[in-house]
Amino acid sequence: MPNLMKDFRMWIVKGLRPSTYTIFLLAFVFMAVVSNPSAAKPQSNVTVMTYGRGHGTQVEYLGSNGMSYLWYPGNRVVLAAPWKQENGQMCYLYGKRTYNPVTNEPGGKWECRAYAVREQSIVETGKGDIFGLSKRRAVPFVLPKARTTLSTLAGRQVGSKRFAKPDKIDRATRRDLQRLKASCPSLMKTLGGRSLSYDVAGGIYFWGGVRTKKLGYRADGCVAVDYAKAFNLFRLSGDSYGFKQMVDVLNQLAREGNAKASAALNTVNLSPPEWW
Repeated sequence: MPNLMKDFRMWIVKGLRPSTYTIFLLAFVFMAVVSNPSAAKPQSNVTVMTYGRGHGTQVEYLGSNGMSYLWYPGNRVVLAAPWKQENGQMCYLYGKRTYNPVTNEPGGKWECRAYAVREQSIVETGKGDIFGLSKRRAVPFVLPKARTTLSTLAGRQVGSKRFAKPDKIDRATRRDLQRLKASCPSLMKTLGGRSLSYDVAGGIYFWGGVRTKKLGYRADGCVAVDYAKAFNLFRLSGDSYGFKQMVDVLNQLAREGNAKASAALNTVNLSPPEWW
């Protein structure tokens, strides 16, 4: 094939017009280069910020160990997931207890996007693990959906001394958990040393006791069923897929004639949190 770019520059200098065939060849070569997946192949050990109308701003660190660490809007925990590249696509494997709030698809299987599609959503990149996402469980602070920059987030992280201050609801919830521990010693013993996390405490308020496949149902009269407190705790837990499952259980209880569950469907905030 002749050196088309050299000939094209010569035509421009001399004020000549290339043939339609030559223009077609140039366009073909250009499209082949642009559409080459390797041209936009993601690199490891890099922090990537993306923005889209559905998810808003997302920040992820792509580790050289084959793991990605996602900081998602509204989430309180960093989501770790294996990542890989194949057939010109970027793929992630999020856990079974996660879901995509835009597509409403649960995790547990590889989700892939073409490099070109991914590139369109990238706002900014930076070398290394800028926010230490690979070394932490809790997010630096709750990430808003609004478009922003890495430097803005980094400045806020420094100002927040690594963690955002708990909001009023969270502080009240912490006090409530302390009261729950003090007033339900037998239930705490039933948990067998398990920490009283948000999701565990939410389950205690949901059932009025401890209910698991292994332990069955245990209650000692220390706590009454409170669906409002239960779903507040489920929301704070970061387990959005579990949140959705408990909404389904509440609907089932209502269909079975549980008056308190029926009332909760109209009074309790059951909108899903916007987390993966």
